Amino acid sequence: DFLNLVLSLKTTLEPPELLREIQLIEGAQGRTKGARWRARQIDIDILLYNKMILRSGQLLIPHPEMGRRKFVLIPLVEIAGSLIHPLERAKVEVLLESCSDRSRVTKTEYELSSL
Repeated sequence: DFLNLVLSLKTTLEPPELLREIQLIEGAQGRTKGARWRARQIDIDILLYNKMILRSGQLLIPHPEMGRRKFVLIPLVEIAGSLIHPLERAKVEVLLESCSDRSRVTKTEYELSSL
């Protein structure tokens, strides 16, 4: 089982700077570099950055897998269902409706202080 969440934030950081800050947070929480697709303490991804499309090195915006993952789309729809995916040119709520991911996603309420 994994705890997944989506949040929206405002920042003055450009995407590469934001990625560096995210990597510092992940490192402080015990994440180490390793094999892809393995379980990890923490994994923070940049899903979208305004309407930007960015393909450079290790930074791909929008996140290339977000439209195929219910565990991403369900919480994203809760906070921004009418947001338009810049590559798919569809609302994220429409992406969720057409998502073929059959994994089980259960909504759980948490107090921020309990995380």
